[in-house]
Amino acid sequence: MSLKTDRRKKSDLYSLIGLIILLTVLPATGLYAAPKGMALDLKKLRDGQSLPGSGAMSFLRDDYGLYRVGDMGEMTREFIPWTDGTFDLGRTTTPVWLDFTLNNRSLVQNWVLDFGIHKFLTVELYRESSPDHFILEESWSYKKSFNERIIPEASLAFPLRIRPGGDEHFIMKVRSENGLILPIRIYSENDYLEKNFRLKTMWAVFYAVSAVMVLYNLMIWLFIRDQNYLYYVIYVILNMLYLSALNGAGAQFLWPGLEGRWTTIFSPLFGGVTLAFGIQLCRTFLGIKQISRKTHIYLNILIALSFLLAISNLMVERFMLSFALGNALGALIMISIMTIALIHSIKGNRPARLFLSSYMVIVMGQLGYSLKALGYFEGQDWLIDINQYTPVFQVTLLSLALSYRISVMRDEKDLAQAAALNAETILNERLEEKVNERTLELRIANDRLKTLSDIDGLTGLYNRRFFDRHLSSEWRRHQRSGLSMALIFCDIDHFKMFNDAAGHQEGDECLKEIAAVLKRNARRDADIAARYGGEEFAIIVPQMEMEGALKIARNVLEEIRALSIPHPAFSEESKFVTMSFGVAALVPRKDENESLILKEADRALYASKGAGRDTITAASVFQNSTHRD
Repeated sequence: MSLKTDRRKKSDLYSLIGLIILLTVLPATGLYAAPKGMALDLKKLRDGQSLPGSGAMSFLRDDYGLYRVGDMGEMTREFIPWTDGTFDLGRTTTPVWLDFTLNNRSLVQNWVLDFGIHKFLTVELYRESSPDHFILEESWSYKKSFNERIIPEASLAFPLRIRPGGDEHFIMKVRSENGLILPIRIYSENDYLEKNFRLKTMWAVFYAVSAVMVLYNLMIWLFIRDQNYLYYVIYVILNMLYLSALNGAGAQFLWPGLEGRWTTIFSPLFGGVTLAFGIQLCRTFLGIKQISRKTHIYLNILIALSFLLAISNLMVERFMLSFALGNALGALIMISIMTIALIHSIKGNRPARLFLSSYMVIVMGQLGYSLKALGYFEGQDWLIDINQYTPVFQVTLLSLALSYRISVMRDEKDLAQAAALNAETILNERLEEKVNERTLELRIANDRLKTLSDIDGLTGLYNRRFFDRHLSSEWRRHQRSGLSMALIFCDIDHFKMFNDAAGHQEGDECLKEIAAVLKRNARRDADIAARYGGEEFAIIVPQMEMEGALKIARNVLEEIRALSIPHPAFSEESKFVTMSFGVAALVPRKDENESLILKEADRALYASKGAGRDTITAASVFQNSTHRD
């Protein structure tokens, strides 16, 4: 058993040495071309096979651009196999040669080589016609118009006819003005048609949703004139144009006849303007100008840079530089907008949360696409087109954010109106209270003024004007009631002589003392004592018969006598100031006026004067006789 084991080990060692010699010698003889790799079996293709990830492709960098297709036979050993899912050499403009072999064991003859949506690609595809001899199969330059494409679809594609049961060897030269990132795929003709149908269905959904959002928000703007809706409409339209330029739909349907140079600058052009209006929408939606002046200025700078980026692409054909700057500016703007929206969301701005979500969708989509391009999420091919899905959600979320913002603003407006109405009600109540207070004060002031205008300034009794008005009023009232009223006229005896002897000041004091007596005796609220003129006084006594009026007159007479005011015009010590009285009482008739009672009281007063003064005379309207006291 041990001997057999030793022999087996020696045999394995000899075999290993022979294999090493074979691998060392054969490449030098040209009988072995290892770098070509294995052929891609087309029979096993399922809905598009990644050519770089199949292991059937190798590449050669042409750093100086000196290689020709005729040199490829001699350069076979220089090719390096590529096994990752996407052919990615980064941001380089160096030409690259690709080598691959396709084995068709199926019955299908028509195939499609798809380069994806790439707007800066120049391609030359060569088929090997005989050993190390290649002929040009197809070619394409980004400077050509869409109408010159062999297959009129958004993605660049070449038709391949491969006979069943055979192998086809291809050499391909590719060069890009914006970096080599190529998801090169092989499709059967039917699979390619199905792929494009799904792509166009996705476009139809995006553009239909965007169009509905544009029309809906445009109508809202026409009705309420909120500038946020106008900026949203412009932003969505520009975003549609930008994505159309980016995904090839624009070149296919909007500007198929334009030269490739114009087609390539539309992406950064529309992208820059879209970024500018996205910032403007953010600025007005969140009310940045009213909140932070510094943030407002910062966003203005970003808007200016966005327009500058868009315009610069019209003048400078430095695609790699413009795209690098565009990506950097776009990332800065996205981070800025999301940061501002996040801050407002934290502060309780509810519409800002939806606004933030709309931009997070875009960022997450871009992140998924980048990770897929870097080789992550193997098999999740839908991530390649995720940037076509996310704008649908963004424009929808933005529209919801605007609607929600209007709802919040309406609620806030209702609350503000309710608060304003409440404040107005309180203010009106307070104002009404103030008005009532001022009205009361004014009424009191007017009453005081009226009273002052009706009061004699010296004696404090009512004056002649008030007397006349009140007598007329009482006369009419007693006409209606049919009751008796009385009028007492009284006059200070020899008052002119009192003034001449004692002076006006003493005379005024005398008038005041007598007025006080009259006021005391006009006891009832309806009784009115008035200064009729000079030294004449009167008392209106409503609802009073003659006897009651005479009693009041006697009381006044006695009180004046009791005052014992010396009369300086007489030398006798017993001579004091006295008064004469005339009293009239009657029931006013409808065919009479107040002058009747005035005449009767005045006649009675003069009768007292004629009778020697310091006496009372009662007058009767119906009898000519007088009563003397």
